[in-house]
Amino acid sequence: IQSSPITCSADGKVLLKFDAPVMRVDSSKFRFLHDTLVYAPGFYHLKDQFTIQIQADERIKEKGGMLVLDSAAVLDFRENVNDSIAIQLRPFNEEKTGNIFLSVEDLDPEKQYKIELTHAKSDWINSWMVYGDTISMDTFNYVLPGVYEITVIEDLDRNGRWSSGKLIEKTMPENVFKKALEELKANWNLDAQVIVKFEP
Repeated sequence: IQSSPITCSADGKVLLKFDAPVMRVDSSKFRFLHDTLVYAPGFYHLKDQFTIQIQADERIKEKGGMLVLDSAAVLDFRENVNDSIAIQLRPFNEEKTGNIFLSVEDLDPEKQYKIELTHAKSDWINSWMVYGDTISMDTFNYVLPGVYEITVIEDLDRNGRWSSGKLIEKTMPENVFKKALEELKANWNLDAQVIVKFEP
């Protein structure tokens, strides 16, 4: 389990990372602390096998505090449980984030695509599917400054992920397009236009 400080998102969500797949969560052993006040999490869900997303109280989002996990709050796939731990939570600060206005263009409306936007120096990732459009336009508010990379997968078999192809069936690997965006600075807006061109 991570022990480094975590910054609350704009909507008060806290992402808790683990180094092994999570199998069971006992949310009664989660609590937020600010000064001498104790707050229960609003809700939680598994964002993926390694990440628990927890909804923090509005006061924690605005002022920060601590996230406390009592012993055996989380069980991993090896049947190991966590020790008791307290993790510092930093408040959300709009001035330390930025906004991305993204346009992915020159798509074939007859094909399906998986598009991913990733942050170069964190685990932040956002992915979505596109079908029937030549342009995909999205807005990402209050995200971390830094360099982001866009990945476009030509999802020919429509399975929602990159396929390597099969020699026996004489199918080629699916095309992948990658492009780094201009660096996003804190308290800035980044207008990013990406023209998709797969290499032959």
